[in-house]
Amino acid sequence: DGKNIRISVSDQGIGLKNVDTEKLFVRFYQGDAEHEGTGIGLSYSKILVELHKGKIGAYNNPDKGATFYFELPTVQTISGEIPQNNNYLNELLSSQSSIEIAMPDKDKINSVNLKDYVILIVDDNSTLVDYLAEDLKEQFKRVLVAYDGEQAYKIACKEFPDIIVSDVMMPVMNGYELCKAVKENISVSHIPFILLTARNDDDSRQYGYMMGADSYLEKPFEMEELLAKIVNKLYNRIQTKLHYQQIGNNLSVTVDSDLTRKDTL
Repeated sequence: DGKNIRISVSDQGIGLKNVDTEKLFVRFYQGDAEHEGTGIGLSYSKILVELHKGKIGAYNNPDKGATFYFELPTVQTISGEIPQNNNYLNELLSSQSSIEIAMPDKDKINSVNLKDYVILIVDDNSTLVDYLAEDLKEQFKRVLVAYDGEQAYKIACKEFPDIIVSDVMMPVMNGYELCKAVKENISVSHIPFILLTARNDDDSRQYGYMMGADSYLEKPFEMEELLAKIVNKLYNRIQTKLHYQQIGNNLSVTVDSDLTRKDTL
């Protein structure tokens, strides 16, 4: 229009359904649908546009898909200094320090030798599966992979992995259905089950726990965070086994003592 220039990018995809456009450019916001990504890109874009005295936005198309746009003034007056009062920039720069990963204590880490365990990774995203498998193969005894819930269930019943890490949204059998099937099968119901999902609403989380999930991890996640949850679940399993072994030993001693007294009498 002589003073500003607008650049728009439109697609014919799913649009902005289940997305709060007021939060779209806020760090880590991903909406209620299954989207992959870090939740940082749009916030970073907003920072860049605002540094150039412009504005950015998005809207649903009348027919299908969505349009993202940004406007910049034709005459740029950007300075070399970054404004200190830019909330989005301050939020982004503090992102690393604001993400706390609760690592297990040393006793837990030392008592869990991952080389003794077999892990099953389930996700229809082959790139993610390959990445996780490659990153974890040096740490575990074996890494099993599956690309849908049905395939994973068959592998679990045959191989008896020590822990299962599964995505929620998958074809054939989703993560909820897989978790329910595993927990209802007495031969594999003891296996700790971690659900991976981009859904961060309470209803989805509660439903996962109702299906028998032992833990929940939101995408995107750090590898250290996943390992921390794995170590914690395996540690809890070790402690549970020791607890019941101790109960069994105490019961055996009591029975033997009673038999001895009866024999003496």
